[in-house]
Amino acid sequence: MRLEADGKEVDELKIHKDIRRLSIRNRFLYRITGMSALTDLETINVSDLDLQNIPKFDFDRPYSISMNNNSIKDVHATDFDKNVFSVEMYRNLIEDDVWFCDIDSIKEVNITSNKLRVADCLLSNDHVEKVSGSFNYISNISVRKIGKKLQSLDLSYNGIRNFPWNALNESSLKEVDLSNNQIYDIVTLNLSTIEKIDISKNPTLKVVVGEKSKNLRLLRVSPNAVVEFSNSLKHCESGDKVNKIAPNGCVVVEYE
Repeated sequence: MRLEADGKEVDELKIHKDIRRLSIRNRFLYRITGMSALTDLETINVSDLDLQNIPKFDFDRPYSISMNNNSIKDVHATDFDKNVFSVEMYRNLIEDDVWFCDIDSIKEVNITSNKLRVADCLLSNDHVEKVSGSFNYISNISVRKIGKKLQSLDLSYNGIRNFPWNALNESSLKEVDLSNNQIYDIVTLNLSTIEKIDISKNPTLKVVVGEKSKNLRLLRVSPNAVVEFSNSLKHCESGDKVNKIAPNGCVVVEYE
């Protein structure tokens, strides 16, 4: 395997072909070639290298990549090949998500603790299944639809003031964390797939749970929020809250 680094000579490495996780410690890394022989490789880790750009790889099978604790700011769809299915880029300097609109291979993305101010492409992408984007600077979400395959969304600890609840109610989301934001909306949940939603530590005053939300088992809200249920759903009695496992038609409500 060959490591190409900016301003450095090419390094030749001999690596056992059965390795599953590959961690690189080269601060000027630009490209890695000769990876096709690593038949069992699952994860590439290039974290903590102060990288400013995403390295190039020639791996020809599905893999996940961790690029945490770097200085990556500019990201483009062409930075990722078709074999990457999971990406971790927390604690970088990324400011926008436009690049993600053109991605069709990544199923999971963690972009926590960056400088994101928008999340419309992360939410509307029809291929991604899990998005983690907490601890950013997102204040407004204007997306009109949520991706067809998105099931898990974490945008906690941002500055979100409004959320497209109509789009959420037409999605396939199962778990949503919007806690620690600035959401003032009257929240209306009417989604058959939703199982858990956290909107605690927001100034929201009212949450209406519609009859389609029959799979909802846990609702976490702020202490001042009023929660209303449709006729077919009910707030769990105290005896039903053991281990937070709610029987059908019963929703555990937690106030935080």
